[in-house]
Amino acid sequence: MARKGILQGSSQRSGSETQMSSGNPNIRRFREVFDDLRATAIQDIETDRIGASRFSSRIEILAGIEPLVSSIRDAGQQVPVLLRYAPDGSLHEFEPVYGQRRIAACRILGIPVRAWVQKMDEEAAAVAQFLENSARLDII
Repeated sequence: MARKGILQGSSQRSGSETQMSSGNPNIRRFREVFDDLRATAIQDIETDRIGASRFSSRIEILAGIEPLVSSIRDAGQQVPVLLRYAPDGSLHEFEPVYGQRRIAACRILGIPVRAWVQKMDEEAAAVAQFLENSARLDII
């Protein structure tokens, strides 16, 4: 079928499919729109796909986590976390920008975490983490 593999990398497609996608502006535009929508949509991400943050604002993630675990168990995860794609060569696909305690609570419960996933450099990740955590006084 002609649509098979439309969103895969060009090295994974046959010659005719590669030629069609590389020269067809409609396919390129569809892919851009799809990627933009995926970046703004909340996704369910299995916690084993998420590594540790390189920029942790908390000394102990698990300290006092029981109320959060109970809340998520009873009412579900109400606020999504923000993940970014891990660098090439990482053991995991994603790393947290903010929401590390929600991720830990979901790990304890064995459920996927609700997340926004975005491409971010270190500066953008640090700013997003600061903005998310700036209203709380119990970070450290």
